[in-house]
Amino acid sequence: MANIHAKEHAIKEAFSDLHAYRIPPYQRPYSWGVEQTSALINDLLIAASGFSPKNIKSQPTPYFLGSIVLIKDEKSPDADVIDGQQRLTTLALLLSALRVSFTDAKRQKTFGELLFEEGDSLVGTKDRCRLTLRERDHSFFEQNILRHATLDQLGTVAQGALSDPQKRLIENCALLIEKLKGLTSEARESLAAYILQHTFLVVVSTPSLESAFRIFSVLNDRGLDLTVADILKAEIIGQIPEGEQPVYTDKWEDAEEELGTQEFATLFSHIRMIYGQSKLRKSVLEGFREVVKANTRPKTFIDDDLIPLADAYAEVLNASFQSVKAETDKRINRFLRLLNRMGDRDWVSPAILFIRKHRDKPDDILIFLKDLERLAAGMWLLRQDENGRIDRYGKVLKSIEQGDDLLASALQLSKIEIEGISTALSGNIYELSPKPKRTMVLLRLDEELSSGEATYEFDLITVEHVLPQNPPEGSKWLEWWPSNVLRETNVHRLGNLALLNRRQNSAAKNWEFEKKKDKYFKTRGGATPFVITSDACLKAEWTVDIFNERQERFLKKLQSIWRLE
Repeated sequence: MANIHAKEHAIKEAFSDLHAYRIPPYQRPYSWGVEQTSALINDLLIAASGFSPKNIKSQPTPYFLGSIVLIKDEKSPDADVIDGQQRLTTLALLLSALRVSFTDAKRQKTFGELLFEEGDSLVGTKDRCRLTLRERDHSFFEQNILRHATLDQLGTVAQGALSDPQKRLIENCALLIEKLKGLTSEARESLAAYILQHTFLVVVSTPSLESAFRIFSVLNDRGLDLTVADILKAEIIGQIPEGEQPVYTDKWEDAEEELGTQEFATLFSHIRMIYGQSKLRKSVLEGFREVVKANTRPKTFIDDDLIPLADAYAEVLNASFQSVKAETDKRINRFLRLLNRMGDRDWVSPAILFIRKHRDKPDDILIFLKDLERLAAGMWLLRQDENGRIDRYGKVLKSIEQGDDLLASALQLSKIEIEGISTALSGNIYELSPKPKRTMVLLRLDEELSSGEATYEFDLITVEHVLPQNPPEGSKWLEWWPSNVLRETNVHRLGNLALLNRRQNSAAKNWEFEKKKDKYFKTRGGATPFVITSDACLKAEWTVDIFNERQERFLKKLQSIWRLE
């Protein structure tokens, strides 16, 4: 276990020769807005009220800003910030605003020294900022804020040319300067003294990257799921020669920006699966290191694995594959939308690997995705558990890597599986667990009945019975279905179900057929967006024979869709 040190530091010590903070390139950009910055300065003003630095007997209540986590060796001030970037950056803005709020040179020098470490040629040190932001923002931060943070200077910065983090730096610094301008000289003096002497950070440091992230996880009561990508970024890019690191950092961050933070982190789980082809038995981080070994080939990993797989993942998530064959692309994206309706995401790893390897063969991608959707739907209907799904997809991944004939691989359903799926489809569809399964089956059927042209973007889709589960005495339902056994056997089957894009109405379920069609199944415009519901509305009555015809027709259609005959 790496050595861990934790110590309280007043702000005058936190911003001193003891620390040279650096925001590593793998950290996310500065994101505090004026709301958080206003809350900080207002809290400090309240905490400092009544305090006077001229009263030596005054012992105000200290103000704690929480903890920051650093990767830092005891013998060096150099410190990579793992947690605390937002507070440290906003504190630097506050110190800069305080520097320009005082007119006398002595006070300006005090705050200048808190922001900059003066180099000494005798010992070979250079001037440097106490806090260095990410490379994309630091030059802007130093030139426009740390050295020249006046309202006039900030007002001349062209907002249109700024990134979001840079805009926040400008807005927050301007807010702090305005706030300080509204104070009397005495109040400003008291606030400055309180911040420097009686405002504290708990600085937690360790020389180990992994230990620092573990501390961060514990302090923030969260796991490593959203930070695995950050750890790997530091490790992998750290193995690249320093002069080439900015290029690869940009590539990495562009991929993260395209996917978004959470999906980008998830991508590393898929990459581990692609390489490991088996269930994860350790943490994602440990599993990734063990099987991918990206540290031994950092540039190749980013260029040949991370970027093309990130591109494929974005296309899979957004159903946005593009090639020179527009009509084929349309069909590919249709199957990606179908796959995205599944209740699990285990199928994603084979999908992104196949797209990456065969991007120039859209016809092959279409065939693969059609079979992948068949397999995914089949395993779901067979209630295959996570271990079984992962094992199956691992075999598919192996076949893709080896270039096997996929028509004779684990991608295909066995005869026993086909029989089991057909049995599931012909039985109790309504009570499939979990509920999204029944919706998936009916939407898949509905889309095929509309020649694959239907799209479903409703916030809510419910599955409804045509024949009610409990038809009232004296109703037409009981004339058509007099047998209790027959009703109970068929009420939840495919032929008796419809789709609605509205919440269930318990009162409507037992209405007579004509009223139910007109008042419940149809929209206000007198139609329904679902083919299978419209099919029911076209019937004049709902007899056993009509149900049986519909049941057989729908079942045959699903068997044709998934090649179950």
